[in-house]
Amino acid sequence: MVRALATAQVQSVREITKKADIKKANKKITIFVLAFFISLIVLFISYNIYTYYLENKYEFKENESGIDFYSKELPIKEGLGQILDKQNILMSVNIYEKDINKTLEITEVVILLNSILVSKNKNVITQINIVDSKENILNCTTNKGDIYTNETISKEECTEIINNSEATIFFDLPDETRETSIVYLYPFSNRIEIRSKNRDQLFISVYLILKSKYSDLEKTLLEIEEIKKIIGEKISSDINSSNPSN
Repeated sequence: MVRALATAQVQSVREITKKADIKKANKKITIFVLAFFISLIVLFISYNIYTYYLENKYEFKENESGIDFYSKELPIKEGLGQILDKQNILMSVNIYEKDINKTLEITEVVILLNSILVSKNKNVITQINIVDSKENILNCTTNKGDIYTNETISKEECTEIINNSEATIFFDLPDETRETSIVYLYPFSNRIEIRSKNRDQLFISVYLILKSKYSDLEKTLLEIEEIKKIIGEKISSDINSSNPSN
């Protein structure tokens, strides 16, 4: 009888321990679920606060082709027109040091901007800034407004070019973590900032910027393509004529 009682006591202790373990596990699950939903609520509130902040910080807002445009001092079209009216334009691009091999993602946009602006008789300086994780410039490569120049210069020189620019079109590598693609306009500072979610939207953003200023953009693009075709055929012909095997 004593043995039976001892066994019953052991079983009772085990059951109590088991129930306690289950209770602890349920408590942990409950805390995890609560923490998860609280995190979602915080993210939702943060996003809405950020959106509200943007809408109130910038007096003017438009959306075209999925791209949000924000402008501080002037309506979007007027602001773009004022900035692109400047004769000397700096195209400034930030690339993180760790992403230095991803320049192909912005090559088409750089070519598009250069081609159109130069065709409109603008003086364009292209500057590719290599930056650290806090977007501090480490150094940069620039053409200094000369298509035959490609020079790497110090961060001090890079910053000087930016500070002395008459107008600036800035963008960085596309980032899929962004909620949306946004173009920020600062007309009184003559600065455009493009923050894109992906490469296609970066290209669309630049196209819309140029289209707002130049109504004959498609015609100009066709003319540029025709010139590129003629140059390509000329180079190919020269190579073939200089090759004895042909």
